Amino acid sequence: MATNQAISNALARLGIGAVGSVYIGVWDGYAVTVRHGAPYYYLDFAVRLDPRDRSIAKSIRAELKAGQPKTILGCVNRGDHLKCTITLEKKTPYADQFSAALDAIAQALRSRDVLPAQTCAVCGREHPDSLCLIDGYQPVHAACVQAVTETTKHAAEADERKESYLTGFIGAVIGAFIGLEPCLLSILLFDRIYTVLFALVPLCAMWGYRRFRGKRSGASIVIIILLSLAGVVLLEFLAVAISFKQELGLTLVPAMRYTLNYLFTRVGVGVMLQESLTELLVMAIGIFVAWAFLAQNNHNPVSQANAVRHSLHPIYGGKDDPEWLEK
Repeated sequence: MATNQAISNALARLGIGAVGSVYIGVWDGYAVTVRHGAPYYYLDFAVRLDPRDRSIAKSIRAELKAGQPKTILGCVNRGDHLKCTITLEKKTPYADQFSAALDAIAQALRSRDVLPAQTCAVCGREHPDSLCLIDGYQPVHAACVQAVTETTKHAAEADERKESYLTGFIGAVIGAFIGLEPCLLSILLFDRIYTVLFALVPLCAMWGYRRFRGKRSGASIVIIILLSLAGVVLLEFLAVAISFKQELGLTLVPAMRYTLNYLFTRVGVGVMLQESLTELLVMAIGIFVAWAFLAQNNHNPVSQANAVRHSLHPIYGGKDDPEWLEK
């Protein structure tokens, strides 16, 4: 498999530079985005097509596969770009393979009078003056990108002022209790714990935190983990209390008092830890899912907008202007 450095070097030789996890540049007048989705590479050519028209992509795919059957795998019309999927061979220099594929795609487009995109990807008007990484490398008006950035910044600042750790914590507590209810019902109605239900606790706590507009930061997952652990302790406490209630013939309140005293002993702590290991493992799955969701949604929209703005470059950048790669 090709290393990222080898691919970066090969594309840099062609005037296509790395921006984050993608590569962008201009090829034969087309704004091009190269993405890696192991083991394939996706070449996006900025054009303007009717997304419902599948005939163009189908005919281009047939032409490309006939010319390069081992490299070209597919072609799809996305409306604002044509996406082609390729694979690379180890024995042939990567730069040569990318160059051949890019040339073949550009030639196939031009032979069908599909010209490079000539309208702004933001406002749709003609005569774009810049290129920008906005859902792929696309022609834009610099003023449009600046306006979008400012609007996003003001909206994000307004949202951030409404966010609070306090409201998020309250929402997480409410969500955690909602997630605990199926476990509580299983204990009260069936005198047993269904371990799989423990995954609901962190998921519901995450839902409550976001629903009550908790502040987006790394502290959010800490709050959810602590509430999830508290939920495990509470459920195990109730399970032991119900067990004592049945074995000793106590009512629920005395049984809970007896359980509280029991759990403060070394034996009681050991029993709770042993009994809760499986529940903790299942809950860890729920915590991981909640963490993945929060990490994905905790990205600062201002940072994302600034990244888009920083990729802005005059329309004549790319292969004919290698200095832009250093900016």
